[in-house]
Amino acid sequence: MIFILHFCKKEVLGHLDRAKHTILALFFDFFLYFKAQNSIIIQEILNYF
Repeated sequence: MIFILHFCKKEVLGHLDRAKHTILALFFDFFLYFKAQNSIIIQEILNYF
């Protein structure tokens, strides 16, 4: 019984760890995308003036 619980805990923690990595990866992608969009917008503004 304890072994099963321990295994489940390990599985859950593994899933959380993966989810955390996924969220971080998504956040990083979004950050890079936003940064790229921002530089394009800044370029447009500079070109405008």
